[in-house]
Amino acid sequence: MNPIDIILSQTKARKAALNLQVPSVVSESEESELFSEGNRSPTFPVAPLIRKEKQQKFKPEEASSSERKSPLLDVDSLARIDIRKVSSTVPPETALSSFSSDKKHTRTLKKDKIKSPNAVKFVSKSSAETKEINTEVDDLVKQYELEIEKLRLQIENQKLLLEKQSSKLHQVQDLETSKWHNKIENQLQAIEEAQKIPLSSIRKKLSIIREQNLQEKEERRLREVEKLVKKEQDRIREAQRREVFQNELRARYEAMVDRTNRVNSLVASKMRTEHERELMFVERIKQQEIDQSALWNLSSTHSCQTSAKNSTGVWSQWRSDW
Repeated sequence: MNPIDIILSQTKARKAALNLQVPSVVSESEESELFSEGNRSPTFPVAPLIRKEKQQKFKPEEASSSERKSPLLDVDSLARIDIRKVSSTVPPETALSSFSSDKKHTRTLKKDKIKSPNAVKFVSKSSAETKEINTEVDDLVKQYELEIEKLRLQIENQKLLLEKQSSKLHQVQDLETSKWHNKIENQLQAIEEAQKIPLSSIRKKLSIIREQNLQEKEERRLREVEKLVKKEQDRIREAQRREVFQNELRARYEAMVDRTNRVNSLVASKMRTEHERELMFVERIKQQEIDQSALWNLSSTHSCQTSAKNSTGVWSQWRSDW
């Protein structure tokens, strides 16, 4: 069953149990309706246990003044009653039979009470108390109805959310299924088209594909060979460049060494010739000094002057030669 229907059934049973008409505490109009023979249809089948408890509560001998003034005691006593157990355990047929028997019993009791002198006063007081109890019970029923409405709204909101989620899931599933259907249809169309093509054309296509693959393999091999040849050529060129560079360096070094050797030999020969010239000049000077010393013996003054002149002339001549 739906949870809302369960709650409503429980509240209906509770409302019917709380709105019971207690036969011992009624007004004069209600008594006339009860005593009338035409009004025999009960509002709700009530168990005899509830009616007996209420009859005991509303007896004038046991009810005190404080209890009559405070109707909360009656509400508490009503709250103690387990309506679910009563409504669930008592079947409708037994409840109707018990209600009819209790009705006869209450009629006899009411006839006896009406004959007593204090019956009118008790009926008026009990009617006021029942009105207060009924108002409180109505308030409780309204509260229960509001709670039920709240629960119904919550359940409806949850239902809406679930419907939205289910709609989204259905949309996603529909999209996925449509995608899969499209894929399958495309594959089936491709298979059908492939089946329509004859085997000869398929063989031709396969042979063409094989030739293309062979050509591609041959081209790849040639490209690899060309790459290897280029690498070898580059290596040879690099080796040749290195060899040429080394030869150029060697030739330059040898030429520089030859040049330095020539310069050194020229410098040595010049130094040698200069040294020889100096030696010859020194020997000539010595010879001239020897010759002049002999002449100095002859004439000291004149020889000194002439020797000085000769020495200065020779020195200037040597300088000019140098």
